[in-house]
Amino acid sequence: MRAIAQACEPCHEPPPVIVQAASLAIYGDAGDRICDEDAPHGRGFSVEVCEAWENAFFDGEAPAGARRVALRIGFVLGRDGGALAPLAKLARWFVGGAAGGGRQYISWIHIDDVCAMVRWAIENEEATGAYHAPGPTPVTNAEFMRALRGALGRPWSPPTPAWGVKFTASFIIQADASLALTGRRCVPRRICDEGFVVKHPELNATLREMLL
Repeated sequence: MRAIAQACEPCHEPPPVIVQAASLAIYGDAGDRICDEDAPHGRGFSVEVCEAWENAFFDGEAPAGARRVALRIGFVLGRDGGALAPLAKLARWFVGGAAGGGRQYISWIHIDDVCAMVRWAIENEEATGAYHAPGPTPVTNAEFMRALRGALGRPWSPPTPAWGVKFTASFIIQADASLALTGRRCVPRRICDEGFVVKHPELNATLREMLL
């Protein structure tokens, strides 16, 4: 926030609101418990990073008393790029099975809904603090991969053991394996209670739209 405040000092009209991207990883590997904004945080390195990020954003004085909104963004599904593309590639190669045990949750959201949430945070003068930004229907990894295979017309695939996920993450899709092997069952309670309507709550329809 210090850097943002310094950048705004020369502005004749400082921004009335600052929207920051945060992460649902603040809940760690939360199992199957449902996490809204009042849920306790998890433990571990990623949790500590998320907490430090949000604390730095909310601590200190904002430029000209600007509103501050942090959106804890979920697993964003978009047509171009992002995490969906490598997963779809695996499914097309007939290796789109569940990762590890498959019971870890994916709190997914359509990219259009994320953009709408950012706009809502800017335009809603009452919005302040941390909000969850996934869709309202988190699914397990196994359920997500089954829906992905269905959208691509691929048959059942065997699950990939944890060691295989780590190998694939490191050498094929170049990502952190913990992104696939851990999960959170998060819901956007606060933003929906305050009037936001998610336009794309259904996973199968979202995947068909983006992949067909």
